Amino acid sequence: MSGSRPAADRHGPPPAPTRRRWSLRGARATALVPDVALEVDGRPVPATSGQSLLAALVAAGAWSQRLHPVTGRPEAGICGMGTCQACVVTVAGRGAVRACGTEVEDGLQVTTAAGRERSR
Repeated sequence: MSGSRPAADRHGPPPAPTRRRWSLRGARATALVPDVALEVDGRPVPATSGQSLLAALVAAGAWSQRLHPVTGRPEAGICGMGTCQACVVTVAGRGAVRACGTEVEDGLQVTTAAGRERSR
C-alpha cells in the first residue's frame, strides 16, 4: 500500500534549510615572528620559516606586479597555486622559481622583475 501515498508523505516533510554560522570566537591569533633573513633585489627582507616566498614578499611590501615579457606593462593577478607563473622570480643558485611554491630559507638571494628592470 505504500504506492498509494504521495511521495512527500512517504518520506516525511522535506528538511528545513539550515544556515551555518561561522564564528571566530575562541580563535587565537598567532603573531608571525621573523626568523629568516632574505635578500630581495639587494635589500634585506625579514620572513617567517614555513612561509612561501610570495607571502614573504607581499608581507614585506617587496612584491610588485610582474611585467609582461613582450609589452613590458605590469600584469595583474596571481593565482597563488603555481599555475599562472606570474610570481616567477630568480633565486641565486636555482634560477627561475615560482615564489608561491617556494618556501623561504635563510640567506636566499631573490631578484624580482622590478629588480631586473632597475639593474638594466
